Amino acid sequence: MSAINSKWTATAAVVLAMASGQAFAQDCPKLGGVVALTGAQGAIGKVIADAGRLAVDQANKAGGVKGCQVEFVVRDDTSQPSVGLDAARFLVDVQKVNAIVGLVGSGTALSVVNSVSVPNKVPTIACCAVTPALTKMAEEGKTGGYFFRTIPTARNMALAHAKAVTDRGYKKTVIMYINNDFGNGVAPDAKRRDQGAGAGTRFAGAGGPVGRRHRAAARVVLAGRHPQRGAAQHHALGRGHQERG
Repeated sequence: MSAINSKWTATAAVVLAMASGQAFAQDCPKLGGVVALTGAQGAIGKVIADAGRLAVDQANKAGGVKGCQVEFVVRDDTSQPSVGLDAARFLVDVQKVNAIVGLVGSGTALSVVNSVSVPNKVPTIACCAVTPALTKMAEEGKTGGYFFRTIPTARNMALAHAKAVTDRGYKKTVIMYINNDFGNGVAPDAKRRDQGAGAGTRFAGAGGPVGRRHRAAARVVLAGRHPQRGAAQHHALGRGHQERG
């Protein structure tokens, strides 16, 4: 089982465990999933949703929660925060779910936590939304204790990128990042780390999905139009995780 599948299965298991406590008023719990089944994150989201269904199926085969079979309702956020927010509202207002899981994109997670999870006091566990903004919200008491995450923040990734630059002794580098909630959350930490180490790193943000704009920027860098040719071939912040939120 992949790392993502393992984390997602663990996430669903935690929520199901919560179902046996006071977090759920209904006799038979209903679990809602806001997951990207299509769009830029679809390839990742489909696997995550399948892992969640597996966890729920295993729990039900073992007797469910307090003798009740758990219902798992999944809504596709199409890799778009606005659609994800509507999906979460539908799950809470119409389906009356007791908890929400999934939330691949950082933008989607921010929207759902702010507008649905906290106001409605719905426990929410994200499998993949790694923006440090969610950590800051929790530190400031803005999540109300209703948001949890099963993955480290993108800050670790930013520091790893910056360390790779300084360890190689590069003095003039370019770090490309996606201009969204994910990329904008990672870039500042990488910038602070690079500047602290004396690296002259230039940061270039590009909007939209990873594609034409990012490839064009990479070609410019590798063609030597920026100082220290080759040193700027630095993994684009945001591309590896394929966030679009």
